[in-house]
Amino acid sequence: MTLDELIEYGLTKPGARQEFPFGEATLVLKVGANGGRMFLLAGIDGGEPHRVSLRCWPDELPVWRSKYPASVGPAPYLTGKPWNAVLLDGSVAAADLREMLDISYDSAVASLPRKHRPPVADPGADLATDSA
Repeated sequence: MTLDELIEYGLTKPGARQEFPFGEATLVLKVGANGGRMFLLAGIDGGEPHRVSLRCWPDELPVWRSKYPASVGPAPYLTGKPWNAVLLDGSVAAADLREMLDISYDSAVASLPRKHRPPVADPGADLATDSA
């Protein structure tokens, strides 16, 4: 999965938006009102492979790091916080990257005050109403 594909996937999340709060070289995906919370950071001025930083539940940090020891580790500048740096060199399965981004988004939303969280889509909205 490429950086562009991961960003595109992240932008499908309710209330997700792309910003450049640290300058043009660092892309950030955020969610929530009143400044929101970051759930993805990516340096976009360097060469490839790209590296992204994703939030994580604290108890899952060692799980991802042990599953991909050469590609997942502590996020720079976020040491001591529950973030992983993930190398996008093809060694991390696309499904796992999507799962890590889902966890990152969910963690960011959970850290927001309720009034700043995005509206939740009706989980039954996609179900067919015709039972015949």
